[in-house]
Amino acid sequence: ETDSLRFYHLGSKWRRKVEHHGAKPAVDVFKDVLIV
Repeated sequence: ETDSLRFYHLGSKWRRKVEHHGAKPAVDVFKDVLIV
């Protein structure tokens, strides 16, 4: 198995400061909306 890490940098522009390191590309939960 392969794990991944996501780092959220705190501050006023935190959405631009998200780093993802791992096997799969990250899903942006703020752009991709799922309505159930």
